[in-house]
Amino acid sequence: MTVTARQNDTQQEHFIRYNLAFNSAPATAIQLSVGSAVPANAVVTSVNVAIQTAFNAGTTNTLDVGTAGAPTALVSAQALGSVGVTPVAPATLGGIMSSSVDTELFVRYNYTGTAPSAGAAVVTIFYVPNI
Repeated sequence: MTVTARQNDTQQEHFIRYNLAFNSAPATAIQLSVGSAVPANAVVTSVNVAIQTAFNAGTTNTLDVGTAGAPTALVSAQALGSVGVTPVAPATLGGIMSSSVDTELFVRYNYTGTAPSAGAAVVTIFYVPNI
């Protein structure tokens, strides 16, 4: 699927919102496209994880946010076990995306132990394009 970068014509922070459920992927650690990309030269400023229903896999429940080639580029192993909102600073990329092409973003729910039967979160990725 081809995704298009979102960019308004004014100087403002942009965002991509993705609804993640415990059963969004058929198994653990599968990357899911958020259905959009950030434009070339964009800087990701933060990622908010709003957990509406705690994820309940047997041992661990974590979230990664990144790119196809770097799944943990923005968020690595963020806990999903408690209801609440957690702002996360970009991880290894320092928030700077590609300078030459639009970058598609992905989320990945990782769990161990018994399979989950509950869990819902809204992942919001905030970025500033180079206008």
